[in-house]
Amino acid sequence: MLGKNMRSGNLLQEIWLNKERVQEAYIKTGRQGVKEKNAELLKILESETFQQSWLEQYRKDMIVYIQTKNRASALFPYEFAKDIQKVLHVIDKKQENLKRVLSLKCFGDSKYFEKNIEHYIVRMIKRYLLDSDNLEEYTDNDILLEVGISKYPEVLEFCGDLQFVIDGKKMVYHRETLGSYINSNTVKKMERLKIKHANKVLFIENKANYIDYIQNKQGEDELVVYHGGMYSPVKGAFFQKIYEAGRRAAFYHWSDIDIWGFKIFARLREIIPELQPYLMNQEAFMEKQFYWKAMTQEYKKKLSLLQQDKKYEIFHELIEEMLKQESKLEQEAFIVD
Repeated sequence: MLGKNMRSGNLLQEIWLNKERVQEAYIKTGRQGVKEKNAELLKILESETFQQSWLEQYRKDMIVYIQTKNRASALFPYEFAKDIQKVLHVIDKKQENLKRVLSLKCFGDSKYFEKNIEHYIVRMIKRYLLDSDNLEEYTDNDILLEVGISKYPEVLEFCGDLQFVIDGKKMVYHRETLGSYINSNTVKKMERLKIKHANKVLFIENKANYIDYIQNKQGEDELVVYHGGMYSPVKGAFFQKIYEAGRRAAFYHWSDIDIWGFKIFARLREIIPELQPYLMNQEAFMEKQFYWKAMTQEYKKKLSLLQQDKKYEIFHELIEEMLKQESKLEQEAFIVD
């Protein structure tokens, strides 16, 4: 039934799209066509390259995605493509950047990065740099530290006899009960670092284990360094300086007995080739059966992939046992008596 003011024959029965004139439709509506948008994205991606391999891989993957899917990737959306590219070029320089200062420099707004770009960068870091989506215990701020983006200057912790020169002045640190602290600005200015009385250097991932170790277990001839779950370019530079200063010492690292712990070890070994695991073997694993955590089938698949990678060869026997027991182990188990 037609309304009072409606006439028969005035209602549209069908609408046909003229594919040959789609571009005209975009022009009339003041919108940019998908083809043009894709071309613009490719121009952005192809105009420059990156020095860091993971960034370069991301760039190449985005190009392939656009060319094969004929649309933008969720990691390089039309709306923020140019802004993302700006931040990636800052990251590529491997320098420390305070989050809001970076945002102000790039966008003229101290909160723009956090509101609009941060979540894209975090997802990229997880996929391309850390190669892991299983990082629930880490905040976005933790993950951003991996590429040198922090809310405040980073604090680095260690315990042992260590000295260096900064601005021409000699700085001396001794083994303190609660450890010592320096910030990232100190690392940048640090010169002529020396490690005194240390035959062993131990890096520890977990904060609780670090505190327990320096208070209750540290020997007189040890330097203990808090690693944390992630390390930034600045912290990496500090680790490099420690390695160069302590060539005569034996270097060890202690992490959770799980995938992420193995990855942390392998990454630190890129700086310290002689690095050995501490309490990350079959014996230590079997001693703490009461504290084992069960694995999912998906986790088992990911863990088994490490058996095919020479980078994790030092853990292959341990991984075999973990798969057999279908369990993993957190560091905190070693604090419990």
